Amino acid sequence: MYHSITFWTSGSTVSKIANTYDDFCLVPETIAAIAPPMTKRQTVDIPGGNGLLDLTDSLRKYPVYNNREGSITFHVLNDRRSISNITWPNLYSKIMNLLQGRLVLATLDDDPGWYYKGRWDVSAWSPSNDGTWPKVQFNYYLQPYKLSNQQQTLTYTIPSSSSLSHLETVTRDKIGEGPVVAPTVTTTGQNTTIKVTNSKTGYSYQKTYTSAGSFTDAAMVLYDYTGNGTAIYAQGTGSVTFKFNKRSL
Repeated sequence: MYHSITFWTSGSTVSKIANTYDDFCLVPETIAAIAPPMTKRQTVDIPGGNGLLDLTDSLRKYPVYNNREGSITFHVLNDRRSISNITWPNLYSKIMNLLQGRLVLATLDDDPGWYYKGRWDVSAWSPSNDGTWPKVQFNYYLQPYKLSNQQQTLTYTIPSSSSLSHLETVTRDKIGEGPVVAPTVTTTGQNTTIKVTNSKTGYSYQKTYTSAGSFTDAAMVLYDYTGNGTAIYAQGTGSVTFKFNKRSL
């Protein structure tokens, strides 16, 4: 275990880009860890009053977060680099060409079931002429939630074509700890209506899909912030499937 990070392409097809130890001869100064996301707080100062008026939950009934920002410093293993016949300039260029500023997925060896999506940059490079290990610092700017490597699938048979039927109230055991935004919805019948509601947050969304197929709707959210879950309803024929990756902080 070298506490390495594996980078993957971000897109419809995911493929491996590189591993910090196997391909770059790097080991982190400490166990690689990603900084937590900071809550997006909205406050108003009231002149003559104590404290601040907290409006953080005024638009949504649950907290939202800024992107994760931080850095990880690695040491370059000179002995391994020599064995692999990787010259110093070539290693520097290799890292820059593969990662600099690219939108990628990153998986930590110490947390292999999850990945982070965002951009990475080499922000500092410290060569060494005294035989000690050189250093390289990566800065990252990542989405607030990490995502599961395993896609979750929920499939339901629609019981009625004449009225909305309750399919299930999904809780965190099925949808994860964070909000599932824009799940892929697949319908097998025409004129399928889907409705999702959360009574605690006041969220309600409904849409009718006129044809069978797979759809991604950015306005659809499944979330179990308060412990009551999100209720799913459907009307139509055939079946409906939701596919998504669980989220966690």
